[in-house]
Amino acid sequence: MNKKYILISLLFIISFNQGIVSATDDTDMQLRDRGFSIIPRPQQVFLKPENVVVDETWQVISKVGDDIAVKELIKKTEELHSLKFSNNRTKQIILSVKAGIVKGTDDPELNKQGYLLTINNEEIQITGNSRVGLFYGVQSLLQLMHHAPGSSSIILPEGEIRDWPDLQLRFIHWHTKNHLDRMPVLKEYIDRLARLKINMISFEIWDKFRFPTDPEIGVKEGFTPAQLQELVNYGLERHIQIVPNVQAPAHMQWVLKHERYAHLRADGSDYQACMCDPETNKLIFSLYQDLIDATKGVDYFHASTD
Repeated sequence: MNKKYILISLLFIISFNQGIVSATDDTDMQLRDRGFSIIPRPQQVFLKPENVVVDETWQVISKVGDDIAVKELIKKTEELHSLKFSNNRTKQIILSVKAGIVKGTDDPELNKQGYLLTINNEEIQITGNSRVGLFYGVQSLLQLMHHAPGSSSIILPEGEIRDWPDLQLRFIHWHTKNHLDRMPVLKEYIDRLARLKINMISFEIWDKFRFPTDPEIGVKEGFTPAQLQELVNYGLERHIQIVPNVQAPAHMQWVLKHERYAHLRADGSDYQACMCDPETNKLIFSLYQDLIDATKGVDYFHASTD
């Protein structure tokens, strides 16, 4: 197996920025009182009393080339608000990367995901400690954009936001036991998760994959290795790792229900594989390897052993 990390667990609990703050430091309240919100709530918010109107007179300036953060800002602003940015305008949204622009913790891996967002009437700057931080800064800007009450104008709060995560890995769980969403739907889910700065998906694949070891284990509608890699690549571009999750040796009906594997059932039950049989380990690790080979670029593998 060539994965860097193996995750063995029963449950992931997600926590975002849950430190105790006083009322004056409650960044969520500061934004909410002005009619704005960012999920998860940012670490530091410094707002001025005025709002900034964003319209077609604004131009996007990229100092990072054709990065996904730039593409997402332009695409999602049009999709969500029917707003197209123009060229050669005086008001600018500048996207850049500058290591050390925000230092929220002593953990360099957390700081990499930090960003500084400054907003005024003439210029909006989104600066990430890395391209990951820049991407999250764009997501925060997209969340802040909304129509002013009783108006078609899109507004933002003037001020400054500094943010970084509390947790390096922020997991959610996809389960395919009883259904399988199609590729366009899963990509839409990834886009929504990116907006919330999720960076890990535990993808419990069950029989929804055409395992090269034994393609008949998987349903005929399941992902091929190429299709799974396509989905993984879509997530990686958005700084989300899709981590394969395999239930074994318990909850293994998806394999043991087949008669050719009946001899590996523990006590005759297709729920649990017999760990006293060396063939069980051989089978499980071959299935692991099939998924590892189809998720190149992902650092983790979730061995769900309950």
